Amino acid sequence: MKSLFAFSGGGGGGSGFPGSPVAGVYFGFTSGEFLAICAEVLAFPNSIVVDFGSGGLFWYSDGTDMILLGGSVVDTFPTPGTASGVTFVIGSEIAIYNQDTGNFYYYDGANWVSLA
Repeated sequence: MKSLFAFSGGGGGGSGFPGSPVAGVYFGFTSGEFLAICAEVLAFPNSIVVDFGSGGLFWYSDGTDMILLGGSVVDTFPTPGTASGVTFVIGSEIAIYNQDTGNFYYYDGANWVSLA
């Protein structure tokens, strides 16, 4: 699995796995792959992981949590919480696109609310 863009280099694998991950943009195509990548890059702030299994959600690491940046979903909306030891955070200022309904939604802290 390779990073699309590595923000810094160095030994131990550079911009790919296995080896030491660096801040970069990574892609996960299945739920398991996405969670494994998040666990690997969590300690590298500003790393971005794209969850293509959900439709294309963009998450970034702040060094302790994975925070939703935006993107789109096909079937299932993301929820905040912890999975595989990684905490996922969703702020109310983020909107995502639902490919099934053609609407944008924001998270109000409890539910996804349509902007339409």
